[in-house]
Amino acid sequence: MIAFHLKLRFLGLLLIENASYIDDTDPKWSIYYLVKKMDSDDTKGPIYSTIGYTTVYHFLYFPDKVRAKIR
Repeated sequence: MIAFHLKLRFLGLLLIENASYIDDTDPKWSIYYLVKKMDSDDTKGPIYSTIGYTTVYHFLYFPDKVRAKIR
């Protein structure tokens, strides 16, 4: 999934003002993709179309709680 994200993350820079790349090595980041499964006539199987994606950063709120922030 990292290779897919590296190709897709450039869209954020184009479409969102003041956007920047996230640290791909930080485990506090989560990446969610929204895809649509489309039927295919050939035998290779279904085709998936990317509709959108978001990144979420998990940070400490209190010593025992974690909060998620959509970026």
